Amino acid sequence: RYDATSPLYRQAAADADGWMKRAHALAEDYFGHDGQTLYVFTADHGFPDVGGHGGDEPSTLTTPFMAWG
Repeated sequence: RYDATSPLYRQAAADADGWMKRAHALAEDYFGHDGQTLYVFTADHGFPDVGGHGGDEPSTLTTPFMAWG
């Protein structure tokens, strides 16, 4: 509903970042900071700056993937 430059979109992204940080902290506390836990975060697709859902732009066809552990 909002484009990627919208304050509402940016707030939603910041909220998601906060939830991931909280999930990470909870897992680290649960597993005792063992240094052996792998975290994988991904999303369904990118989002163009002009808004919309889907399309053929590289930003909407790329699935973000991050892993560390």
